[in-house]
Amino acid sequence: MAAAKLVSLESVPTASGLLGFTALPVDPTTLKHALTAGRLPSETQRNDAARIWACAAQELGVNVGSGAERQFFFEALVPTLGFPLLDYLRFQTELTELGLDPADFAGQRTDFSIDTGRGLRLVIEVDGEQHLTPQHKIADQQRDAALRNAGWQVWRVPVASLQSPDALRKQLQSLLQSTRGGKWGLRLGSISPRSREVFSCVWGATAIARVQFLLLTAMQFGGLPLDREWVLSISEGETDVAELAIEDFLDWYGRLRQLYGLSALRGARLVSAGDSDVDLAISVSCTNPWQRHPGLGGPQAWSRPVNAWVEEPSLKFSTSEYLNDAPDPGLLESFVRDLFRKASFREGQLGILERILQGKDVVGLLPTGGGKSLTYQLAALLLPGATLYVAPLKSLLQDQYERFRVDGVDACGFISSALNTQERIIQETRFAAGQMRMLQVAPERFLMQGFRSLLDAYTASLGPVSQVVVDECHCASEWGHEFRPAYLSLSRIVRDRTARLGSSAPVVALTGTASSIVLQDVQRELGIASATAVVRASRLDRPELDMKFEQVTAVGKREALGKHASEFLTTRAGRQDGLLVFTRHVNGALGVYELAKNLAYRLKVPLGTAVRFFSGERPKALRNKPSDDEWSQVKAKAQRDFISPRGDSFRVLVATTAFGMGIDKPSIRKVLHFLAPQSPEAYYQEVGRAARDGEPAQAVMLISDEAAELTDSILSPNTPIEEARAQYQGIPQGQPVGDFLTTFYFHSNRFTGVREEAANLLNALGAIKARVDAGQAVVLRYLKKALPDQWDCETSLEFSLVRLIHLGFIQDYTKDFIGKTLSVSVEQDWLVARKDLSAYRTRCRDNFEAYVRRYETRRLSELTKEIASAETSAHLEEATLTAMVRYLYSVIEHRRRTATRTMLELARQGVTDATLARTRLLHYLEASEKFTAILEELAQSDQTGMDWAEIVGKETLPVEVDELRGTAARVLESYPTHPGLLMLNAITRRSPSEVDLARSKEEFEAALSILSRLDSPDTAADNAEEAIHRCRDIDERLARHLNAAYGAWSLTHFGARFALERVGNDRDMRLSIVKELLKAARSDIRNLHI
Repeated sequence: MAAAKLVSLESVPTASGLLGFTALPVDPTTLKHALTAGRLPSETQRNDAARIWACAAQELGVNVGSGAERQFFFEALVPTLGFPLLDYLRFQTELTELGLDPADFAGQRTDFSIDTGRGLRLVIEVDGEQHLTPQHKIADQQRDAALRNAGWQVWRVPVASLQSPDALRKQLQSLLQSTRGGKWGLRLGSISPRSREVFSCVWGATAIARVQFLLLTAMQFGGLPLDREWVLSISEGETDVAELAIEDFLDWYGRLRQLYGLSALRGARLVSAGDSDVDLAISVSCTNPWQRHPGLGGPQAWSRPVNAWVEEPSLKFSTSEYLNDAPDPGLLESFVRDLFRKASFREGQLGILERILQGKDVVGLLPTGGGKSLTYQLAALLLPGATLYVAPLKSLLQDQYERFRVDGVDACGFISSALNTQERIIQETRFAAGQMRMLQVAPERFLMQGFRSLLDAYTASLGPVSQVVVDECHCASEWGHEFRPAYLSLSRIVRDRTARLGSSAPVVALTGTASSIVLQDVQRELGIASATAVVRASRLDRPELDMKFEQVTAVGKREALGKHASEFLTTRAGRQDGLLVFTRHVNGALGVYELAKNLAYRLKVPLGTAVRFFSGERPKALRNKPSDDEWSQVKAKAQRDFISPRGDSFRVLVATTAFGMGIDKPSIRKVLHFLAPQSPEAYYQEVGRAARDGEPAQAVMLISDEAAELTDSILSPNTPIEEARAQYQGIPQGQPVGDFLTTFYFHSNRFTGVREEAANLLNALGAIKARVDAGQAVVLRYLKKALPDQWDCETSLEFSLVRLIHLGFIQDYTKDFIGKTLSVSVEQDWLVARKDLSAYRTRCRDNFEAYVRRYETRRLSELTKEIASAETSAHLEEATLTAMVRYLYSVIEHRRRTATRTMLELARQGVTDATLARTRLLHYLEASEKFTAILEELAQSDQTGMDWAEIVGKETLPVEVDELRGTAARVLESYPTHPGLLMLNAITRRSPSEVDLARSKEEFEAALSILSRLDSPDTAADNAEEAIHRCRDIDERLARHLNAAYGAWSLTHFGARFALERVGNDRDMRLSIVKELLKAARSDIRNLHI
């Protein structure tokens, strides 16, 4: 058969990286033979089998085998196997290399082994007479059983049978014929030799990688100089890629050195093989494991193939390495092209990556499908050490793991409850051995003492973690729509990462949806203090995604769903585009199983083929009742098959939001919401599964809005949750209701009421106190299946522990998922303070106020009134915990209902005007534009008015104050003399530094000066007093500073009496006035003429 050309290696445009190829037509049989990792019969010489034995004897010494083994090799193996199978044969292989336990079989070897990777895995033992003894028989039986359990066949050949070589050959042929894949390699004698061109095409990348590995190894051990050009010789057994290997190495390794600010390599010069004046002589073969080194001059390095299972490399990093300065964007783009085949960065990606590489914390807010994953994945490859990746969903962990593997990175793994015990142990062992560059876990792992110990062991023995990636980080905020208590345990470890993880690895917090307050909460929980840490895309719009809202009746939804699915499959027949249907429920008529079954019936296809379903927990309606492990496997397969681009993948998936975040099937062309989401953030996340390839797609929400007035009443923030629940529970059974009444079920279960949650908190604290007072370890047992109003229900108890952490009663807790217990560490300060009522009262009030001030700037006397008046410890604890719950309900519960109401309004708007609904959705999500229009209108209005005070008066949340100040500063650049903007800028600096105080004073005094000039000192004084009044709700220290400045200004403009009357008992202001008086007196004395 004539040799065929498979591809042409060539230089290609830079958008594809340095290396590329052009595919050419080729006969499939030629390609299959080209992939054989051994020599074909036509590529060997008569004495090659003898050379194999000689080389083995030279490498293994006298222990290569007995005379009987030599006889068996030449008389049975050589004539029966032939090539290429003889190149797959190994001699005296250690049993541990075949997958057996070192504890039982360390130091033991087998005579021959062969593993073709195509099904044949055979161990051959040539047994002498000593194997006939009972002791040997028992040992052999144990070995054989262990080998079979590891997937090996075992053939024992008694020495006596060597007298009949023909019979042995027939026996071996029969064994090969009866083994799946065993026939491969026996009938390749007629195949023509493969050309070096074909070898270079098929094995060129392998040869290049081996050459470059040898170069790196030589550099690691000081074998190649960095101060001059290298002189190299490269001998290739089959390929002709030496020049390409060196060119590519100098390119990518040179760029890596440039990235870290190291000196450039001086280049390399290739000389002929045999030249003795070289820095390194390299010999590489990809198909001949016994090729002799050609005897090149100078230091030598060589690489040969071996068909064997080997341990993954273990990587140890002594220190973390980060860049001192922001790297060249063009340099980073070159790595994006080479490693991920992307032409360039998307908006926001570069900013996130730059901060990671410099070891700086970052919060990345990019639109769904905006490429958040690329940022930390590229950083993981460019930084030394392991990346710790955390995501809230098992489906997302699986997706990220499989995508990384597809990109060619196999030094990764994930741990979640979807793995069985053996699979989890394998992953943990790989991580502990340094065989992972990335470990992906769910946040609940951080609640487990065993996992914390695993992290401690890793950092102690293998080096620091290079980055901690918190994906879907909005789950770390209780203000977020998908808060997870486990994220708080994660955040405590992240905040203490210098001690916990052995380094100050940057925290990389990523999300596609987060309001300003959620972002601020995420920063606080994860310890990201820098004001410049947030990197966000300027726009979150997805223009390729067409959003539609279709109003239907509740009873007509299944029919509408069937029509949409049928139309989708008909109009897109022959494609692999996906349709993803979201519902909120796992069970019942609206659950994933019943919906998928009904949809399959309408489409006239069997359930489980073209239509499947996915949910976090197992639907109760499943007839076969799979175990938890079996259900995990079913889910994993459904996800894998749905995402797969293969022709046999299915196209319609009905899922809960457990399939929502981060899943990447690029060709989902339609997302259909059977039930409306509970918030605009959730909606944006879920429709973001579509059009991730940038091609047009559609998002359709089927909305039913029966009992609209009742819906409005229940979702009104003015309706207390208890009254809203009573209205919901009063709906007659069977009455049709709209989506938002249907999904209020979840809200009602989450917020059971102030009295109920306060009682849960008190019960949890009481259980902790009882164990502390009894001198026992604080271990609380939780109920997995219980009503949410039971204090020891799993969810209720964990939320209670979160509250108690915030209030300083407890420090931490770990979770035993098998034993269903929570082990609690109490705060030692609490144990001391509770012995003294006065100290206890002060501590409870201070901790509660500190928590509230994370979100509020208003005065807290009303909230802390009962705490301050408590006369017993029991009353104090009840008052504190009740105040906590009451506050949370006043803000978070109302905020969640308001978000749901906003989603309702968007859906209603979308039915009549989808374009306007889309615009309002983006205005809601892109909160950074909140104040621009208002402040620009202010800047063009009457400069002497006090409209600015109305703007700042509406904002009580710190994050809104920060956003207001930033926007005011930007507008002030265009209107630098506007007194209202100056006042806003002056009074909105929270937690100011000395520089900030000075800057605020300057702006404050400038505003007073301009107002005095434009109108009068009286107008200026009115504005000043209003500004100081507003500032007290923002920052007391800043208010005092400005009050002192106002006192000095008042003295100048109105005299001492006016100034002293205005300041009252304000000590700082009185001192400022006295200082001004003394300054004036000194000036008067200097001006006296005696």
